[in-house]
Amino acid sequence: MNKLTLTLAALAASSALFVACKKDPVEPTPVTPAVTTSEVKIQFNFLHFGTPFDMTETYFDMENHNIRFTDLRFYASHIELTNDVDVQVAEFPNSRMLVNAAASASDNLFSLGTMSSPAHVHEAHIQLGLDYDDNHSDPTVEPYPLNVADMMWSWTNVRKFLRMEGYVDMDNNGSFEAGVDSSFAYHCVGDALVRDTHAHVHQDVVAGTPITIQVNVELATLLSNMDLLGNPTAHGEGALNIMAMDSLAASIEN
Repeated sequence: MNKLTLTLAALAASSALFVACKKDPVEPTPVTPAVTTSEVKIQFNFLHFGTPFDMTETYFDMENHNIRFTDLRFYASHIELTNDVDVQVAEFPNSRMLVNAAASASDNLFSLGTMSSPAHVHEAHIQLGLDYDDNHSDPTVEPYPLNVADMMWSWTNVRKFLRMEGYVDMDNNGSFEAGVDSSFAYHCVGDALVRDTHAHVHQDVVAGTPITIQVNVELATLLSNMDLLGNPTAHGEGALNIMAMDSLAASIEN
């Protein structure tokens, strides 16, 4: 075997060895994007002097008349969250909720959307009632909760921002009977009755961790200016309706 043949054989062997030892390229490890948002929900809790409210229980108005509710609902909308220096950290302008004292806790838990996080929420600002366009929209084409028939003020085609009904126990016998005891009905209707209120939150929002804003509705405050035997009916946007919406706002700020 001549030298040229030996040299070529050696080169071939070296090339084969190089190819065999060559490593596949290492793929870079994908970088997981940092989580920068959190899911936000809001929970409305009905209380009476700090204890859970019960539609089947007897309560009292400002004149100590025994009363029992048969209906207590209101619209809440346009939630805004602010921090300790009153700077907005989240806004949910399309939030529309029908809050119902007779409903379960899960039915008074509403999903608002997502917010940037981390952050700190000091207050939740809440609109009681509805914006003009929502209030005057056609209920036959709107989704829930704008299509609820008994929250409509039929002859003007707008919504009842607050619907509060029940009975006053006139003879104090502990029973509440239609035709025997006096009924009451407050239906607050009108764009001028929109009220802004706020609830104190004091919660840190951790990136990627859901947050639930707790809002308490204190019924003792709502009833504190009402004589439901002397003024059993208030329909529209009169003085009693103004008082009722102001009291509703105060019941959340309390």
